[in-house]
Amino acid sequence: MKLYVDKVRLIEGAYRGFSFPSVTATLEVQPSLEGVCIAIADAPIIVEIPTINEQLSCDVLNSNDGPNLLKAAISVAQEVLSYFDYPTERPAAILSQVTRPGSSVMDLQISCLTARAFVAALKFAWLALERAFAKRPPITLEHPSARSLVAQLRFDAPAGFNSKFILLEANNRQIPWIRIWRNIFQLGYGRHARLFDSSLSDATSKIGSALAGNKSATSTFLTNAGFPVVPSAVVASAEEALEQAKKIGLPVVVKPVSTEGGAGVFALLQDDAEIINAFNAAQKLSKQVLVERFFEGKDYRVHVVNNVVHGVVERQPASVVGDGKSTIDQLIKIVNRERKHATDDRQYLHAIQANEETQRVCALQRYVLSDIPPVGEFVRLSAICNVTTGGQPQEHSPDVMHADNKQLCIDAARQLRLDIAGVDLLIPDISVSWRESGAHICEINHKPQMFTSFFPALLESFFTGHGGKIPISLVLESGPDMPVSSALVTRLQGTHSSVCWVRNASQQGTNTTSPQRESVLHRAKQALLNVGTDALVVTLSGDLNINSGWPFNYCDELVLVPTEERSIERIEASGLYQEIIRTLKPERVTISGG
Repeated sequence: MKLYVDKVRLIEGAYRGFSFPSVTATLEVQPSLEGVCIAIADAPIIVEIPTINEQLSCDVLNSNDGPNLLKAAISVAQEVLSYFDYPTERPAAILSQVTRPGSSVMDLQISCLTARAFVAALKFAWLALERAFAKRPPITLEHPSARSLVAQLRFDAPAGFNSKFILLEANNRQIPWIRIWRNIFQLGYGRHARLFDSSLSDATSKIGSALAGNKSATSTFLTNAGFPVVPSAVVASAEEALEQAKKIGLPVVVKPVSTEGGAGVFALLQDDAEIINAFNAAQKLSKQVLVERFFEGKDYRVHVVNNVVHGVVERQPASVVGDGKSTIDQLIKIVNRERKHATDDRQYLHAIQANEETQRVCALQRYVLSDIPPVGEFVRLSAICNVTTGGQPQEHSPDVMHADNKQLCIDAARQLRLDIAGVDLLIPDISVSWRESGAHICEINHKPQMFTSFFPALLESFFTGHGGKIPISLVLESGPDMPVSSALVTRLQGTHSSVCWVRNASQQGTNTTSPQRESVLHRAKQALLNVGTDALVVTLSGDLNINSGWPFNYCDELVLVPTEERSIERIEASGLYQEIIRTLKPERVTISGG
């Protein structure tokens, strides 16, 4: 089987109904090739990608079926893109398809941030299909033939979990977005636009982020401001670590001052050897090491956005529950298998590792991995409550929090001047006031990882009332004076301080200084990126060929201005009008007499 990829083009704006950036491409497959596995007529092919933990079950497929081979390759490519956190708006759209002797040709459009990434994902998918037909082991991300493809996919992808789901939620809410640079995205247009990099916003304090990134500095700052903080001390040697541990009281936690994601964190340390080993490991990751008291209680991550608690997650350590017949090692494998095949948020959890740390924590409970715990027995497998070590987060409604606890977390985030923060709160019962039960703030995260259910509240907080949109009017008008467009601009100026008007011959507006030689749609995009734009009017004359995407993905009003030479029937029959209706879906279509 041979696959040819031709005419790949990135459409950065809205195009043919896609509101995300998309790629158009021409694909050709020559399926008939000697040596390929015989046709399979009675069962679907399963293309497995073990490292990705995904499967694609195709329709009944054989090696001579060109159209379905292409569809299968595209489906696998979308799975690959999804794995690398590319936001996928909807399935690929097949624009045309031709089958001829010896080959099949398809023109398609698919959501993707870059053309290179789509080609890499498609080539990866094709390798998977070829190996499936040849009855060879499934391809993995580490396979030599896939390494360059994987490198390209990772380079072009949004960085991390948060960005993908922020963009997907923006699409669900019809909030327009534009990729600015690398992992920085603009959500919204003009004066309502906001910039995001993962869960960092354009309003996130750089100083507050620097403080939050240093656990010792955060602890000192909060302590001096009267917040309840875990007792801790910065140490520079193993001897000092032992000395401070005795002062603070065993058991203790040893961790680097400036790492994230639980890296280098060791907890429940009770003897000298454990503390020394933990210090040596932590010092490899950070010049400064923190020793703090281990808190016996529940560990919560409280998400605060713009002074409101939007989400609460109880961070449970990696653990298993006895069934009376399976060993701890077997129970670990069962849990990992359930996570691998889960369809809810568990699919994003890390596998539980059976390592030296697991054995140490089991030993504290008088267990070894080969023991069979009684039915219902909770067996802790990690000393720290972090998803990177196999922890299991459990989401709670903010309503379960006592008002005092909410205010404590809100005040802590405000103290660091953070608009978005994950406050790690150690408390026996989150429904009881910390003033009664006692509590400690462990850390404050300036770029917290979020549950998928938290993103709606996040965007609601930033885009309430306007959805990131400004008024956009599109006018189809010819002639040198353009009186209808001019009157519309004047009307909008009565309610908006900065109305940008772009048209074929010139551009008017107080917020742009672009040369007139730029295209109308390019200048419209400039206006949408400009934070000073309150409203936009775009005037198009003639049959503009829209083949590179609209700079905006909605239109509040489409105004048609017929002339003697160009009747309303002729305007409505034009390709430009049809593309506007299909992609921008204007809320109102009005006809002006000019």
